[in-house]
Amino acid sequence: MKLITKSTFADIEHIPNISSEKSNFRFAFNILPRDKRIAITAFYSFCSYIDDIVDEADIEQIEKQNRLAFWKESIASMYGENVLPTLTDFWDIISHYSIPQSNFNILIDGIDRDLHQHTYADEEDLLSYCYGVASIVGLSCLHIFTDNHITEDMRQYAINLGYALQLSNIIRDVVSDAQRNYCYIPLSDLQQYDYSFDDILNFRYTTHFIALMEHQYLRAIKYYDIANSYLANIPDKSQFKSPEMMRAIYYAILQKIKQRKYNIFEGKTKLTKYEKLKVILQK
Repeated sequence: MKLITKSTFADIEHIPNISSEKSNFRFAFNILPRDKRIAITAFYSFCSYIDDIVDEADIEQIEKQNRLAFWKESIASMYGENVLPTLTDFWDIISHYSIPQSNFNILIDGIDRDLHQHTYADEEDLLSYCYGVASIVGLSCLHIFTDNHITEDMRQYAINLGYALQLSNIIRDVVSDAQRNYCYIPLSDLQQYDYSFDDILNFRYTTHFIALMEHQYLRAIKYYDIANSYLANIPDKSQFKSPEMMRAIYYAILQKIKQRKYNIFEGKTKLTKYEKLKVILQK
């Protein structure tokens, strides 16, 4: 299999590669066998590239919509055996692992949601978003991790781990998201804890904010625990070393935020390379 990165997809649309930021996900892929590592990297690169289209500040919304539509049509063409020459290697990977076309549609629609929706009413509304941008990625990766031997316990593990990882990202990125006019903390939670979007933008670190963020933390922990309960039912857990590394890294970031008493206004919480290695070696 041929290595595929985000630049592969950027070249197709003749636009620059948007981001080269190293990812915690890529860090976890290194332990996989070569073919699976290449396949996961290709799929993740596609997901990351599509996500970057929406996040790019210098592109008009109509252009973003057109690009997402282009990719939805290109994916449909691939599954209709009309593959663009530049996507042949990518198609070889996703067809080899039988990743369903519907997964790509759900992903693109989930990412497209960021073009139209900037707030979420309640937990149910937020989880539907998390499913479309995170859980569906995990469900797709199951085809690679398990060579298509997927059980319902594995599906539920992937769905709930996707919720947990995305909720962890939301907690970490509250400030940067707010500065882009997004608030992924449910409006019902803001109302419950008497805190506002304007308070976030003005870096108001109060007892109300701490209580609000503790609520977000406990929600994320709930889905980590649910994912773990499904993992416990899977006989061969060795297939999931890579996602469990991701879980360990994001869980550690979450604990670091909690230790800071949720003062995310001091800067984005990250793990150093040493801290990541320490977390992984404890697995």
